[in-house]
Amino acid sequence: MGRDIVFRDYKSTPLKHRLIIKYATISENFKYNFPFIREIKLQTNTTKYDISQRSFVRLAKNKILLIDGWRFVDYAALKKHEEIIRKIFTPNSVFLENIIKLKNDQFKKFDKVVGVHIRLGDYANFLQGRWLYSIDEYLVFMDQVRYFPCFKNMHLGFYVCSNEGLDLNYFKNFDVVKSTGNFVEDLHGLSLCDLIIGPPSTYSGWAAFYGKVPLLFLQEREMKLRETHIENMWETLSY
Repeated sequence: MGRDIVFRDYKSTPLKHRLIIKYATISENFKYNFPFIREIKLQTNTTKYDISQRSFVRLAKNKILLIDGWRFVDYAALKKHEEIIRKIFTPNSVFLENIIKLKNDQFKKFDKVVGVHIRLGDYANFLQGRWLYSIDEYLVFMDQVRYFPCFKNMHLGFYVCSNEGLDLNYFKNFDVVKSTGNFVEDLHGLSLCDLIIGPPSTYSGWAAFYGKVPLLFLQEREMKLRETHIENMWETLSY
């Protein structure tokens, strides 16, 4: 499995299941006092572990498992149950009505709408600010997108949302749909667009999955955007 994955293996019996579930995760140190646990821990956020593999399924059927890490995946099951997942996570009526109204009032003005996820705030420190782009840099990205051949001769709108307040005067050279500013409604609004662009983020990744929308991750400041950079929703889930 590689050096990035740590296994700890202990015997377990059904009689101890409830005790383990109740107490084993109280603290990082406390859980190791219980010699009944099988733990699979991903040491880095770059390693992926497929829980559909036979070895994991066999363990899950016979032991209590604690999994610790960011990128445990099961794309086969996700694809099989994707519509049920979307149904479960449909926004409640309060949020849904607001964003549907916005779509009906504003999106219909355009042939296509590109969702622009502007990630500020916490991205100043995440990965040493690797994906913290200035508004001017987003404007350059947006300008490149509107010249994509797939949008030729189309009236293109941009649905702009951010985790911080935005001065829309910066976007005066673009036809902008103003988001409501509510993070749930912004997320659903992105899922209703025809394309989403933004820095690598699970926020826009979820919107792409939920709405079956292609997504283009802005990987570098100097990135020259092309249609070939557009990914389908399943490709975005590799992040």
